[in-house]
Amino acid sequence: MSDSKTKKLVMFITDGIFITHDRLVHIIKHRALLAGTVVAALPFVLNSPGKIGDNSKKRSNSYVYCRKIGRIAIRVVVEETKTPGISRVVSAFPMSLKDYEKLIDISGRADIPPYESSH
Repeated sequence: MSDSKTKKLVMFITDGIFITHDRLVHIIKHRALLAGTVVAALPFVLNSPGKIGDNSKKRSNSYVYCRKIGRIAIRVVVEETKTPGISRVVSAFPMSLKDYEKLIDISGRADIPPYESSH
């Protein structure tokens, strides 16, 4: 278990989105074999999402940032905080390309081509 000081350690991934140590540990514990891929992809997905979806039906004031990376897609759940312009990562996980294609993009941007991985 993490103590209160460890739980509060924060790392900003983008200008307005941060992740706590506690959430990082959650992602690593729950994503097992793909944890390294998911964690390494966080900055890329959050800085350059292929799609942004509404996640408020599952979690109030939250969105999903998604991006194709090679043969998978990564979904990052981001929740707005009480501080305007600041959000936090709640979770991140791989998703099927089928689910990625079904996701409705609410960003209003043109589709972004998938990242081509050499892996």
